[in-house]
Amino acid sequence: MLARPQVEIVLSEELWRSLSHRARELGVPLELVAAGLVCDTIHPEPGDDALSPARGRPQFASPRQRRVRTESHSPMRTVRH
Repeated sequence: MLARPQVEIVLSEELWRSLSHRARELGVPLELVAAGLVCDTIHPEPGDDALSPARGRPQFASPRQRRVRTESHSPMRTVRH
């Protein structure tokens, strides 16, 4: 019996290529790499987030370092896991 997808992720073309490349390097399905990305986002390791006390004060990018977010404006691919 096949499990129904529980999470749907919309990826930009660039992120899709990057995750596909990583999946090939690891020899695992793309869905597994995408699921790991979601899990790391939902449950980051202690000290990984910008507001972690281990890092002292919050780390925010200066305006000139911020990148324009394009993923939400032009979704290209969908991965279900």
